[in-house]
Amino acid sequence: MFLMAVVYVSVAVFLLDTVPELLAQYEHEFQLIEGVTSVIFIAEFVFTLYASSDRKAYVTSVWGIIDMLSLVPAVFGIIDTMLILPAVLGVADLSGLRLMKSVRLLRVLRVIRTLKALRSLKSVSPLGDVRGAAQTYLVLLFSTTVIIGAVVYEAELMSGKATFTSALEGVWWALNKLAGVEAGNTPTSVAGQGIASIAVFAGISLWGYLVFVIRLALYGREGSKVAL
Repeated sequence: MFLMAVVYVSVAVFLLDTVPELLAQYEHEFQLIEGVTSVIFIAEFVFTLYASSDRKAYVTSVWGIIDMLSLVPAVFGIIDTMLILPAVLGVADLSGLRLMKSVRLLRVLRVIRTLKALRSLKSVSPLGDVRGAAQTYLVLLFSTTVIIGAVVYEAELMSGKATFTSALEGVWWALNKLAGVEAGNTPTSVAGQGIASIAVFAGISLWGYLVFVIRLALYGREGSKVAL
């Protein structure tokens, strides 16, 4: 559960970091938090790799690949934190050299960490259990919404469009898109429109999973109706 909390904090910092007003006021604080969470993610990966009985199988597994992808921004996050420390100490301002600012792909990779929360949840809540299935659905909804919202925001930004003013707006658009509701701005770039199509299919899948959760709550695993 601790790792899930760290994941949520990291994602929250990513989203808030894209709001111009907040970035101007709390840039150094955001980067310090990102640096701390980056150290935690690296330590977690090293521990998991060390404890794994088959390290090669772990590294080549889906979760291993997700862990390694999320490590890329973690490493650069630590470097960026070291760059802003002089500014925090009042010595010099090197924040303009931040790698996470200039390489936008690194920013997108940060939201992949949301999937790590799903792995943590699976270890404590079995899928066949109603509570576990419901929690898994909520984490899937959260992860899908954040990933699609962040990716469409960055895609529009890189194409020179000003469709969304922040990743938070992108997440709100993604949530509406997954629910089948058209609200707010619509992506105008080719990449953004492609992501919108993916969001439609992802929304259908999430609705299907929600139906499964409701059926599990009403009838249980054996198919007999559960007394309410």
